[in-house]
Amino acid sequence: MSIDTATPREMEAKFSFGAHDEATLMGLQTLGGLPLATHTTAVQIDVYCDTVDRALQFVGSTFRVRRIGDEWRMTFKGRSERQYIGDTIVKSRVEDEVVIPADVAA
Repeated sequence: MSIDTATPREMEAKFSFGAHDEATLMGLQTLGGLPLATHTTAVQIDVYCDTVDRALQFVGSTFRVRRIGDEWRMTFKGRSERQYIGDTIVKSRVEDEVVIPADVAA
């Protein structure tokens, strides 16, 4: 399977490891050839929206409005696609996100 790199996408990879590997893993910049995100903590409020008949859920998509501090974002996530990189399953999906201007969000 080929992943469309022209459209903004969210990628998620899951790896199994033991407790003795945690210190090594926390110091890595990449894993399995993929860049790792920096760990941060933030309080967020999420509101997920769908049609009455759950049309988005039925096709594996989501639509959400998220607030972190004073910033509001609206996000659409498409259906997940799976790709194998070695023994690792990587899930990828279209993600389209926009910042909602403060005067509109208020």
